Amino acid sequence: MSNSLKKLEEEREKMLPPELEDRITSHLGSINHWGDMAELFVSGAVNTMAMMFGSNRARTAGSQDDAGVNWREKPEPTHNTSSDDI
Repeated sequence: MSNSLKKLEEEREKMLPPELEDRITSHLGSINHWGDMAELFVSGAVNTMAMMFGSNRARTAGSQDDAGVNWREKPEPTHNTSSDDI
């Protein structure tokens, strides 16, 4: 006994034009390409514009925040804790 849903799927596939898969693959390739371009270049352009207009949000990895603290360095111990507690 065959599955009626598989029969229906086979009938539907026969109704589709044969070049449809190639067209969909082509469209997906184009979308993927433009998504990669946007990921590479748009974020850099936005950071550059933010720096040009005086925003301090676009920081590099070694930059300091408004308090002059480098966010990548280990914080200095306060007077209440020892250096082993950090």
